[in-house]
Amino acid sequence: MTPELAKLIAVVATLVASYYGCAVLVSVLLEIAAQITGRRARTLRRHLNFLFGRRLAREILDNPLIRKADRNETKKLPKPYRVAKVWAKSTDVPVAYIEPRDFSLALMHEAFGPEEIRDKARICKLKGADALPEHVRELLGTLIEGTNDNPAHIQERIEGWFRRDQQQLSAQYGARSRVWGAAAGTLIAALVGLDTIAVALQYAPACCALKSIPQPGSCVTSWPGYVLSGLMIAQGASFWFDVLTRITNLRSEGSRPG
Repeated sequence: MTPELAKLIAVVATLVASYYGCAVLVSVLLEIAAQITGRRARTLRRHLNFLFGRRLAREILDNPLIRKADRNETKKLPKPYRVAKVWAKSTDVPVAYIEPRDFSLALMHEAFGPEEIRDKARICKLKGADALPEHVRELLGTLIEGTNDNPAHIQERIEGWFRRDQQQLSAQYGARSRVWGAAAGTLIAALVGLDTIAVALQYAPACCALKSIPQPGSCVTSWPGYVLSGLMIAQGASFWFDVLTRITNLRSEGSRPG
């Protein structure tokens, strides 16, 4: 490996390590903010309201099984997240995540009655129950189709459907979170002086010699450099950890005697 290439890899590794450290900090801050404001919980509640209507969504969220599971999950959180979530609970924020199994049991309880009295006849009778919204009856009818009205098979169908639905919701939530991550990353980059453009120009003497390109540290490069750093940080800690691992492996392979 030539000295120039080794220097370039070292600079890139330093930048990537900086992105990774800032991304970890941003993810922690955003998670604490999400717990305090209940943003993830409110996103889930609005989605359930859209799917099932306010009344049925509220009954599902208030189901003792889901409430108990949420309390157990809260105990597993790191202390900063746990404190933030407990504080959010005082503002009557609903649960932020529901296990597919718990959701299926809660929905079946609301649609078909308690498990101890649930049978095929009751399921057939309640398929068209007026107590449920029409679109919910249509959804249950689609999920029940082909199960021979077997409660266990219906539960599996509901779990699979809810798991796929939550994956789509998580993707939408993640896209919005990346916008907030870019904003927070830009602010942190400005605070720590992580200017990607300035670093690139500093290690590109040929480019810096051109009068048409601003010199590192000027006001022209600072804020665009911070914004670029924020966009890089918004890619997430896991992404930059993988990149840093690959760069480390590349440096190790290049340093081996040939």
